[in-house]
Amino acid sequence: MPKPLVPDTPEGPASYVCYSTWLSDAAEVRAIADRQCRRSGMDVTALLGQSWTPMRCGLLTPEVAAFRCGRGGYGY
Repeated sequence: MPKPLVPDTPEGPASYVCYSTWLSDAAEVRAIADRQCRRSGMDVTALLGQSWTPMRCGLLTPEVAAFRCGRGGYGY
């Protein structure tokens, strides 16, 4: 099951989602990012990147995806 991390970047609002490719699909990860961005009244506008980060996200969800949040964005 994916787990969200608190959005916090100097570049602006972002949504970070920890997940496992063995347990989660892209739609689940994107849905969590959508919910996190909507809490700030925004939508997901871009995928910023993905990384393997077991020390930050944990062994069960060792990967993280970062999404840009924005208003009236381009969608992704």
